[in-house]
Amino acid sequence: MAKYLFLGINSLLIVFFKFFAGDDVTVKHNFPSSLAAGAEFTTEITITKGAINGFGKLLLELPEGITAEEVESKSGKFAFENKQAKIIWIQLPSEGEFVLKIKFKADKSASGLKNISGKFAYVVGNEKKQVDIPVHEITVTNTETAVVTNTNSGSDTASKFNTPVEPGAEVQVERKIAKDNATGNYKVEIKIKKSQIKGFAKYSDVLPDGLLGMKGVSTGNGNFKFTEKKATFIWATLPKEEEITASYYIKATAKFTENPKVNGTFSYLDNEQTLKVNASEEVVPIVETETVVATNTVVANTNTVVANTNTVAETNTVVANTNTVVANTNTVAETNTVVANTNTVVANTNTVVAETNTVVAETNTVTASNLGNSSVIFHIQIGAYNAPPQTEYFANKYNIAEPISTDLNNGLTKFLVGKFSDYKVSRDYREKIKGKGVSDAFVTAYNSGKRITVQEALMIAKQKWFR
Repeated sequence: MAKYLFLGINSLLIVFFKFFAGDDVTVKHNFPSSLAAGAEFTTEITITKGAINGFGKLLLELPEGITAEEVESKSGKFAFENKQAKIIWIQLPSEGEFVLKIKFKADKSASGLKNISGKFAYVVGNEKKQVDIPVHEITVTNTETAVVTNTNSGSDTASKFNTPVEPGAEVQVERKIAKDNATGNYKVEIKIKKSQIKGFAKYSDVLPDGLLGMKGVSTGNGNFKFTEKKATFIWATLPKEEEITASYYIKATAKFTENPKVNGTFSYLDNEQTLKVNASEEVVPIVETETVVATNTVVANTNTVVANTNTVAETNTVVANTNTVVANTNTVAETNTVVANTNTVVANTNTVVAETNTVVAETNTVTASNLGNSSVIFHIQIGAYNAPPQTEYFANKYNIAEPISTDLNNGLTKFLVGKFSDYKVSRDYREKIKGKGVSDAFVTAYNSGKRITVQEALMIAKQKWFR
């Protein structure tokens, strides 16, 4: 197994995830939680299928900057294109449980939080079924990107939260910054009283230009990174302790005439709602206040002249003059707070054998003109094909009376039904379409005619995700 360990992984944390379907079909993988830009790792994916045989397909949706290649596909046909890694079997392996191996590589320019998701589809009694693989987050660290942070600014690539709201007083954050005389750097100590909250969480400090964050450690092996002027700890799952700590060092890479200030935020999920607690603004004591006192003293001189019997005494005295100059310190703080939204989107691919009857039909194409200039619209996707049938195929087969439109996306013609501005209404309509027999129908989203993910649409429309 040693040869499959990936190279260059920072803060290695391999967690096994297991997902179930109604036929006791399970999918288990060991994706890492972090890796370095330019590094490779080989993932083992274990599929337990029991006696199920026939057609099967594994699909993995990969982010920009990560590629995949085949290591062991168990006689399946492997392909990687359009950021998708696929293995297709006309006949699944005979073993009740088998292990696949796929090598992944991060580009040298990649950085930030990357998401991998997917599904395993199979057929039982002529009915298509699938096991969804929820989004798995991998943090790609790039040392070159971290060095350039003094000139870069922008949004946090780890942002996957909804717009956060302030919680109650049960969660508290304290931060202390002091100079480390041994190194000349500045140590930041963070204490978080988290009460009973658990699950995904993030703490982030925004540092001004000229400050570099490094050497972060925390309770519960939180993953530390410094990029885009942010020193960030990420916990995939918070530790059970009610109080956790984290610390890192700040190094000054520029000269300051005024003490810079640091602002931070602790964000976490609670019942699918993003909450945050702000840490109080803190000064990095780089410019020390000095008091300079200048004292000039002239001692009185006494000159005495004696002439015959007359004595004239002349005394010149200059009183000591004292000038006091006190250094004045002015501080300007810049606060940038960005949070993340975590939602899961699973892609669906449908395959339908073309019928011998051809019906000429009018095709409605989703464009910016019929979606509005800047509105978010949700549709229900009921099919996607390389060689698409006529829209009447769906209307007749599934008794769909509503208008059916199409959208050419990534080389596939995608068939859509319904048009909604509210996600919950579209979700409910999806269940109605499933009830007509389109078992793998799902919600998709467009913004000004451009297809986007549902999680992006929810962020833009400021709506809540529903199961």
